[in-house]
Amino acid sequence: MAETVKLYSKIPLTVPAIRYTGTDDVETIQNILEFTDDKFRVRYGYESSIITAEVYDELHDTWVGVKNGDFILKGQRGEFYPHDGDLFPHAYIENWQQEAIDLFKEVSPS
Repeated sequence: MAETVKLYSKIPLTVPAIRYTGTDDVETIQNILEFTDDKFRVRYGYESSIITAEVYDELHDTWVGVKNGDFILKGQRGEFYPHDGDLFPHAYIENWQQEAIDLFKEVSPS
């Protein structure tokens, strides 16, 4: 039987994430280190590069580049990976936003 084109939707997932701003704010760096179990490092001396930090992806056994403004997500298998900060709001919403949408749907007339 031949395969045909079908539409697919991404399964809604809740993922923990933190934004790396690219600053040397000690508290932010500490929060990222705690979140990633110390699998994060800032790259110094690469001024011409847009990659300013790295997060370790245990699933693929490699360090992955992080740009200023990227979000660092924790995947379903415990792996960490960056997500472009400009695209993040188009793919994810904070839980409080989803709760507000769900509440609105409950009180809205059909």
